[in-house]
Amino acid sequence: MSTSLHPYCEADRPLLRSLELLYSHDFSELTSLSLKEGGYFLNDAQFEQYFLDVHATLIIRHAGKPAGFAIVADHSQLDGRPGVHDVLQFFVLRGLRRLGVGRAAAISLFDRFPGPWEVRQIDANPAAQAFWRKVVAEYSAGDYQERRWQEDDDSGVVQSFIARGHPTETELT
Repeated sequence: MSTSLHPYCEADRPLLRSLELLYSHDFSELTSLSLKEGGYFLNDAQFEQYFLDVHATLIIRHAGKPAGFAIVADHSQLDGRPGVHDVLQFFVLRGLRRLGVGRAAAISLFDRFPGPWEVRQIDANPAAQAFWRKVVAEYSAGDYQERRWQEDDDSGVVQSFIARGHPTETELT
């Protein structure tokens, strides 16, 4: 079965809003994120800012069905440098985790946007740290750096590397 990335379009809004709710629900276990009276974790303005006002929003599909999303910024979230791709959000449905879907989506994401990358994880999410360390090490053949970051009340690790890319390759099995 194949995993693929598809650029977000306006027709995807209800799907992305539903996936955001699942992502935020999972993330609320690790952070102070809380459900609002309207039934969402993010209001419409926050949703626009975090999910649409970015360099790229991509829907992850596995076997043709929605499987998650990836959101990429075109500058470092740590120091603001332009031209650095940053994984702002990355989500795979729980039922598809540990099946290679996230790995395939991440590799496709890096191939789609060659150049410098930063992938950050918070300290409260050791599962994400293990996932990204493994994927980045594999993708970069071990040619990456990891360092700590601290911002306001959050801290964690970030992996930095250069994606060589294969921009024409958009689907992996």
